[in-house]
Amino acid sequence: ATPAITIVPAPTHIPPDAIPTAAASLLNGDFDSARTQYTAALATSVLKCAALYGLSVTNLRAGQAADAETALTQVLTMCPPTFRAYAQRAEARRVLAQQADAPANKKTDALSDYQQALALAPGMLDSYLYERMAMLDGTVLYLQKAADAPRYLAGQFALRNQLANAYLAANDPADALKQDDAILTSATIA
Repeated sequence: ATPAITIVPAPTHIPPDAIPTAAASLLNGDFDSARTQYTAALATSVLKCAALYGLSVTNLRAGQAADAETALTQVLTMCPPTFRAYAQRAEARRVLAQQADAPANKKTDALSDYQQALALAPGMLDSYLYERMAMLDGTVLYLQKAADAPRYLAGQFALRNQLANAYLAANDPADALKQDDAILTSATIA
């Protein structure tokens, strides 16, 4: 005998969840709707950390770095610390540090947050975070770390080329040549 197959009908009404709706608004660039939906989700205790994080990302993408930093500081205070929260707050602080009237501590705070993110998830996005840190630092230290960390080949070449140019600008042709040699050694097309 063949067993009978039971078909269960799909529910006719699936209640909307504020977080996916807000995420879709954010993805579509509708920052006002995303902000409204994440703010509404803050009232639900189980969604509070996710909503606060979503609100901070919305603010950062909408160009409101100071609001993003404030929300991410709340996330890191009220919720378990995560790689993404530290990395996003570092981004907000990096943006703030690059403004003309930025307080001196913003650069230090951003570098500290990047370090925290690296400590929480080593090997995940090291090259990219080091590259962001190099934008703040102004030396070749973090740019070298970015070039040495795993990354797709074209990205490594671009970083090594930046390093070579930085060494040439510092009148250090020997280290510039090392970067060019590293590019040639890794190249797959002669």
